[in-house]
Amino acid sequence: MHKLNIVNDAFGMKHKMILLLTLLLMSCNRVNKSDPASMIGTKLWMPEEICQNVNANKIVAYYDFAGCLSCELKEIKLWQDKLIEIERLRNDFGADVSLFFIVNTPEYDNIADAFEKLHPYGYFDVIYDKERAFEKHNILPEKSIYDCFLIDSKDRICLIGNPLFSEVLWNKYVTRIKGKRR
Repeated sequence: MHKLNIVNDAFGMKHKMILLLTLLLMSCNRVNKSDPASMIGTKLWMPEEICQNVNANKIVAYYDFAGCLSCELKEIKLWQDKLIEIERLRNDFGADVSLFFIVNTPEYDNIADAFEKLHPYGYFDVIYDKERAFEKHNILPEKSIYDCFLIDSKDRICLIGNPLFSEVLWNKYVTRIKGKRR
């Protein structure tokens, strides 16, 4: 009878340890792919080309052209108005902000042409992520509408979501960018 109690105690202890380890593992992974808001405040892994610009807010738009290429090309054209506004923020308000497009596609020539047409409207960088490093190092939201981020100089996410489709969200981007000046 006494040995049976020891076995039961050991069995109970084993379950408690498994439960504790499970809770620890779950608490370490705060980011939930189905809840983009859980990414706010977390650090976004950035390619080295972007890390050199450490003292600025950064708008980072990630495009994975695995789906509809023509749809994505149309979306890139929509950045024209935002580029004009970003240039205005830089020139009129002294805002320190950079725009980066991180692109994964086998159609580099078509994409390069689309971005080239945007250059007269403002300055931005395009990083071709052939190895999918951005996607591999970050837990990205399930919906591509959330693959655009405003991050601070320490690469922490301040806002998430594509401002092309929401004036309210764009106004939040602008407010945050104006708040951090040179």
